[in-house]
Amino acid sequence: MKILSLRALNINTLKGKTHINFRNFTKDKTLFAIRGPGGTGKSTMFDIISCALYGRTLKFRNPNNLMSKNYAEAYCEVEFETSGKVYRSSWKQQRAFKQYDGVFQIARMELTDVEKNQVFSLKSMEVPRKIEELLGL
Repeated sequence: MKILSLRALNINTLKGKTHINFRNFTKDKTLFAIRGPGGTGKSTMFDIISCALYGRTLKFRNPNNLMSKNYAEAYCEVEFETSGKVYRSSWKQQRAFKQYDGVFQIARMELTDVEKNQVFSLKSMEVPRKIEELLGL
């Protein structure tokens, strides 16, 4: 699997929209390092990837805890390539009435075949299993 890009909204300390296009880093190389001072979001990037693919992270038992404090919605999205095909997987969460103190709603996950621009007809709980099947992980 090759991570191509990630997008997020209100995840941990990354408030607002975040977009990282890894294609920019791998144009001429196949390997790069993610480094920087503590507190700059390195671990959060991996949380975003894990949550977008599997709806869970190592850090939090409940992925709802990824949502930045005092925000009413969040999402994690990752675009990846495997076996020559490109897919996009996402996890989305919001609070009731889009209020920062509203009750968490049921999170939604979605998997898309990017080349066909076709969303897989899967329930949210089926997305991680399909990704495991695609990746062999």
